Formats: sequence, C-alpha cells, structure tokens
Amino acid sequence: MFATLLYMEVDSRSGKIIISNAGHLPPIIKKSDGSVKRMPTAGGSPLGILDGMTFGQQTAMLDDGDMAILYTDGIIEAMNAREELYGYDRFERLIVKGPRTPEDLKDAIIADVNRFTGLSVQHDDMTLVCFGVLK
Repeated sequence: MFATLLYMEVDSRSGKIIISNAGHLPPIIKKSDGSVKRMPTAGGSPLGILDGMTFGQQTAMLDDGDMAILYTDGIIEAMNAREELYGYDRFERLIVKGPRTPEDLKDAIIADVNRFTGLSVQHDDMTLVCFGVLK
C-alpha cells in the first residue's frame, strides 16, 4: 500500500510557498501575465514504498494575480468513450487560456473534463484545488 502526498505551506503575507512532494503530480503556477510554470518534482517517492525515505523541499513565490493549481492524476487521465486521455497538454492549454480567477478557473476545468468524458465511467478520483493572490 502506498499514497502520494503533496505538502504545501503558504505564507499569505509574503506569497512564499514551501512544497514537499511524495510522488504527487507537481503544482502548476499560472502567473498574472498568463504564463504557466509547472513546479519541479522535488521530493521523493510515494509514502509507503521505501523505508526511511526523506523528502526535500522547494520554494516558490506567488505574486499579485498569480494562481496555484493542485490536481490529481484522475484529472489528466480522465477518459472519454474512445478511451482517449484528457491529457496534460489539454489541461495546460485550458489553464493558459482560462479565466483569471481561481474559482472561475476551477469551474472551467471541471466543465471541460466533464465535456470531454461525457457519460464515460470515472476510473480514478479527481481532486482539484485552485487558489491565488488577490491584486
């Protein structure tokens, strides 16, 4: 048995985030100018795989108007009736072109994944968290 985990501390005053990752997909940062940065996968393997595993940390800054997007593989591995994956490229394109507020972006992602999958059976959990720094 194992589990992936993404641990994040957010300093709401400075915008500094500290991340430790145990085999989870890396967060995505959408900058206020619309550019997108996938965080490096600093950390280690999922919890429960290796005894005594240590996990690194990385830091990043969220500036005014930036957003962080956290997600599970159920989003990018969602399948339609033809067993095609939603995919990371489609996900990233939506984030780049999508709304500029966390709530609206979350709604747009959920709607797009649902539109893509239609009535197909869901094969994995889907978790999505979007938050940002107000200007």
